[in-house]
Amino acid sequence: NVRCTLLTGGSVQCWGVNAYGAVGDGTPTQRLVPTPVTAVGNTALAVKAGGVHTCALLQGGALQCWGRNNYGGVGDGSTTDRLSPVSVTGLSAGVASLALGNWFSCVMTTGGGVRCWGDNRFGQHGSGVPGWAATAQASVTLGASAVAANVGGFFACGTTTGGALRCWGANGVGNMGDGTVG
Repeated sequence: NVRCTLLTGGSVQCWGVNAYGAVGDGTPTQRLVPTPVTAVGNTALAVKAGGVHTCALLQGGALQCWGRNNYGGVGDGSTTDRLSPVSVTGLSAGVASLALGNWFSCVMTTGGGVRCWGDNRFGQHGSGVPGWAATAQASVTLGASAVAANVGGFFACGTTTGGALRCWGANGVGNMGDGTVG
């Protein structure tokens, strides 16, 4: 797994397993110490590492991701692993926050919507569309009323402006919080 930190001034450093480029230094070489993600520059506001991919929220609300991309979790419209950061298709502005799960990513937009991409075998996008997607899909589970969103390994949850908590995706161990399993 990869770990990352946001440094004062907006630069990002990552370290750990890097076979698919999740460190973002342009190589597949494992890094045992924090290594600069130079392509992000000094514009990062937040950084999140999923199990095999990483994303950074940049000034102006743009998003860049890198690493394992077999289900399209990097969001650039492909399934090609990325050793360095690439822009997420359709999210060049308007991103408020980000969350990463196993092979998928979600963001909250400044307009209150949630968009997800990557692995969707368990419905973790909340879009109602089966199968993985290599570009961001709007979550219909929350519509435009989201005030917060977070993800687990294969599920996601969000809070609406009315205070309701809604979850979607895998429910093998009761992740939905509705008293059910499966």
